[in-house]
Amino acid sequence: MADKQKQTVTFEYIKSCDYKVYRIHGAVAGANAYGDLIMNLFSERTAIPNKTTHEIQENGQLNPRPIKEEKKNSVIRDVLFGISLNAETARSLGEFFIDKANALEKDFPDKNKEGE
Repeated sequence: MADKQKQTVTFEYIKSCDYKVYRIHGAVAGANAYGDLIMNLFSERTAIPNKTTHEIQENGQLNPRPIKEEKKNSVIRDVLFGISLNAETARSLGEFFIDKANALEKDFPDKNKEGE
């Protein structure tokens, strides 16, 4: 009797034309009215100046160092994008990330500390 061949499916991954990789430092999340988890992912950075004033040198060139700078004294949380997940997908991704984080710590023990 011939063995039945197991059914398989192959997924092909294609990146969209606007695909980007972001360094994510955190998330803000909550439920929407449909019961989905809405998670907004952000990157942290210092504030960039609102304005800078530079001196024009005698040779007509701009001095690259500003003589005056106006900027907020705060840390910016730049919300890059959000995702909407149902509970099952959120749990599945949570387990996926925990498995991947454990593997990273094992493979790169000195590389995955906060701030690096």
